[in-house]
Amino acid sequence: MQKSTVKRQHFDLLSCLLIAIMFIGLVVGFSNLSNTPLTSLRSGGMILIGLVAMGLLSWRSLTITQPVLDFRLFRNHRFAGHVLVFFLTQMCSLGFAFLLPNYIQLVNHNTALIAGLIVMPAGIGGAVFAPIGGHLLDKFDPRKPITTGAGLMLIAILSFTLAAHQLSNLFITTVYVVYMVGMGTVMTSALAVLPTEQTPQGNAILNSPTICRLYGHLAGRNDRCQEPGWRW
Repeated sequence: MQKSTVKRQHFDLLSCLLIAIMFIGLVVGFSNLSNTPLTSLRSGGMILIGLVAMGLLSWRSLTITQPVLDFRLFRNHRFAGHVLVFFLTQMCSLGFAFLLPNYIQLVNHNTALIAGLIVMPAGIGGAVFAPIGGHLLDKFDPRKPITTGAGLMLIAILSFTLAAHQLSNLFITTVYVVYMVGMGTVMTSALAVLPTEQTPQGNAILNSPTICRLYGHLAGRNDRCQEPGWRW
């Protein structure tokens, strides 16, 4: 049963085209950074095209009444901070998802199956604690669960950094679980700082691959793909 009145919405074709150009430019540009110089057309040129499209998309979003992605939400500094943290977290998360299984196989000399089993508890922990984190935010002051989750993530990152040359499989499993549990607590807090009527647009921004996840993933993967050989 329909709970709200169905309204005709304007489809902004130009904004969708700009999103597509931005998506293509930044994906191709970041993907080529590992094998072509930044000054080349295939990397720097495509990144520039993507950034120009992003600028035009931002300008259009601020000048029309029904934008596809409402960038006016970034005037809320708390929301903008959450989006930045979301971006950086996605960057770290995909970096770990790429680096740790390769470390387990190439440095610890285990099979791909063992590598998958070692990182699996972290994925389960993140999935379990995401709804728990949302419940804690609803029940208590957001500061405590967010601070706790961010602290767990920081401890995990520092642990991996300090012990990078001697990561045992048990150490990887334990620390990665700590990281994912912390991320599950933090990632549910961004929409809580927006008014109810702005929640759909905030959710669109957070779930838009061209705004947060895609670039965070690309940056994290490209940064870690610069390690062509393992010297341990």
